[in-house]
Amino acid sequence: MKKDKPDTDLNQFYKNHPTGFCRIDRDFRIVKVNEWMAEVITIPVTKCLGKTFSELFPSINDSVESSFQQVFETEEPILGKLIETEIPTQPDFIRTLKWNFVPAHSETRTMIGISCIVEDITEIINMPIVLKTLAEKMGVGISVWNN
Repeated sequence: MKKDKPDTDLNQFYKNHPTGFCRIDRDFRIVKVNEWMAEVITIPVTKCLGKTFSELFPSINDSVESSFQQVFETEEPILGKLIETEIPTQPDFIRTLKWNFVPAHSETRTMIGISCIVEDITEIINMPIVLKTLAEKMGVGISVWNN
């Protein structure tokens, strides 16, 4: 059995993982993005590369770019930042995205960009509302939801 190269394994993970990954350069341009991230923002991978979030996703630009700036200034990660936003192709649907912004360094330890990890947690955030509505329809457990 032939063993895959580590880069091949990592690229497959990056491409197929159900979490958004992207890499931003010092000009805030997307230099790498996986399919899942492109699907979340409903823009094909090929159209994301070389663009900034302000060009692709104006509704989150201020939150994201201020986080980029902070990470570049401090070289410290920002973990678990929640951003609620409309998706460009779904303007009436608000999604809650959990972002992690992590400094990316070269082999010489020079900061060259930011790695972003994004999870769509909309369903998790909305679950109490869904459960409360279901309980009300069924006429059970209403008092549990009023705590």
